[in-house]
Amino acid sequence: MIMKDFMSLLTDGQLDSILKMLYDDSSLEIMKQKIRLTDACEHFSKAYPCCDDISVVSVPAYTEIMGIPVFLSADKIIISGNNNKAVYVSDNIPEGFKTAKFKKTEDVSDCFSGYSICFSRVKKRISGKRVPDSDYDVLCNLIEENEKRCAETGREALKIGDTAQFFRCFSDSKKYMKCNCKTQAGFIKSQLFIGYDGAVYADDNIITAFVPSYRAEEYVAEMDSIFGEGNCIALKIRNKGESELTK
Repeated sequence: MIMKDFMSLLTDGQLDSILKMLYDDSSLEIMKQKIRLTDACEHFSKAYPCCDDISVVSVPAYTEIMGIPVFLSADKIIISGNNNKAVYVSDNIPEGFKTAKFKKTEDVSDCFSGYSICFSRVKKRISGKRVPDSDYDVLCNLIEENEKRCAETGREALKIGDTAQFFRCFSDSKKYMKCNCKTQAGFIKSQLFIGYDGAVYADDNIITAFVPSYRAEEYVAEMDSIFGEGNCIALKIRNKGESELTK
């Protein structure tokens, strides 16, 4: 697609439906992404003034939930010239997240329509076991057996679109018992906040929570009060992997 044609589609709102699918349906988020795309196109044009025929692709971040990849709204926008090796990347993927390298996966993201996924952790490592050494190996074995059962049941639930059953399996994890005291406090507070409207899981001192998108901002504030400002991020779940905007 010619650059000026892409910019016309972007400006005229003809790409709004795609942007809502990939990011969020709020007018503020759509405006942010339009500004981001415009800025990326301007940088590309300055770097490659002779390259006007382009492709624009969104490559999302993803996380694995019970072994299943879930696409997130954070992504890399890749602008490439169709006739040469000109490439420009606009990256808003948070540190620690993987970038999806595939176009298709198990179609489970529709199960999470209306939800954001939040990740909370304290950056400074805090030590401290919650159980005596003599009981630790027994606890670990019991937890691992429970995790395997929950993961298998959870995957089956997603295959048939049973989000409520998946959330029950996800929240039935006992790994929070191996976390430090601050993470355990965040886990309990998350359970009280979410109730039956989502799910929460804690492992390796990271809390992962499914939160209704309209409550995500409030949840982040709750977790920041425990872990410190900026230690909780919320990302919308999107139902598309790699997506080209210039088709």
